[in-house]
Amino acid sequence: MVPAVTLEALLAEVIALRAELAATKTQLTAVNAENVALRAEVAKLRAQINQSSSNSSRPPSSDPPWHVKRKPPKRPSGRKPGGQPGHKPHRRERLEPTEEFDVHAPECFHCGGSLGNETVIGEAPHVHQVVDIEIRPVVKDFHLLVHQCPACRGRTQASIPLGVPKGCIGPRLQATVALLAGRYRLSRTAVHQIVQDLFGVRVSVGTVQNTCERVSDAIATPVAQVLDAVRSTPERRQLCHAHLRRDIQALIDRGGAAEVVGKALLTQNDAMFSLWHAFGRGELGRPALIDAMIPVQQRTRALLENGLTHTDHKVKVLSKDLVRLWPSLWVFVANDDVDPINNVAERTLRPAVLLRKCNGGTRSAAGANFTEGMLTASATASRQEIGLFAWLCQATEAAESYTSPPGLLVAAVGSG
Repeated sequence: MVPAVTLEALLAEVIALRAELAATKTQLTAVNAENVALRAEVAKLRAQINQSSSNSSRPPSSDPPWHVKRKPPKRPSGRKPGGQPGHKPHRRERLEPTEEFDVHAPECFHCGGSLGNETVIGEAPHVHQVVDIEIRPVVKDFHLLVHQCPACRGRTQASIPLGVPKGCIGPRLQATVALLAGRYRLSRTAVHQIVQDLFGVRVSVGTVQNTCERVSDAIATPVAQVLDAVRSTPERRQLCHAHLRRDIQALIDRGGAAEVVGKALLTQNDAMFSLWHAFGRGELGRPALIDAMIPVQQRTRALLENGLTHTDHKVKVLSKDLVRLWPSLWVFVANDDVDPINNVAERTLRPAVLLRKCNGGTRSAAGANFTEGMLTASATASRQEIGLFAWLCQATEAAESYTSPPGLLVAAVGSG
């Protein structure tokens, strides 16, 4: 017989089972929460592992060998690489010779007969030009003569003439030192060694630094004029669509719902670049570009508006940022001097990045001022088609003669 079970025993067993069930539910809730946290951490780590120059701000040099960068669509031109038939030739310019030599043929190429001065005909000769350089220092001694006054018998020594440097480094050597240190990113020690090796001039590292500071003072006014011109220019902020593609690609690489939104945004970005390339080829005029871009803008805006309430945090953040900066996405559409990518700005900033990587930055306010001035002068001279070395020579000569230096926002000067 089955033993009789009392009501009290059954109630006690039910109470125990309910307590065990409650403990199990609590444990399951904790396990589920831990699982959610671990999934999020795995997704975060996977996103970090999958980062590349295509979906983050990492440089292309950090990409693994198997990474294939996806470029915006561009219609194949069907042309082979290299110079195209009928393109403008780029020939080396023939320079004015400093020396000329007449070369005679000793014998006839056809029969071997002897040839001399009397056999030269009036036909224009072929000119083979060889360009070389002769580097030697130009050393100028200024003898400051001592005079004795016939009236008071006092002695007077002549002063350094106006325009002659107070130090031992002349304007062209000052410009060379500044060019090597500021434009070509060489350390002070390297400049000191190059000046000695190439020019045969012994200067200390301290003299190199002092020269950089003198040049920094000489170009301070033109650099300040550039800064004023930049500040007075109306701001037109254009977001870079190449960087935006990396953010969109990051959504695609997250997978799930974010991937769907990312692919839709990338489709619109592809359409934008296709229209832009057609405009660059001359297939679309500015009014046609503006009209053709309207549907792309509308579809992109709709995707971003939907993204504001998306369940994925990254989609929501990107959508919020782009909606807030919406006008800055399309400045290039109606303005002739604006591109949808910031390649020009990045090329301008790259010398500063390389200088910091090579030399580790600056160590003083004087070094920072020199670097700031030289980078500004270099970038502006390039945009203005000004020969930087010639301009530096003029600026240092002006500083020594206490005259106004040449500007950077004027017509180009010679390359010197």
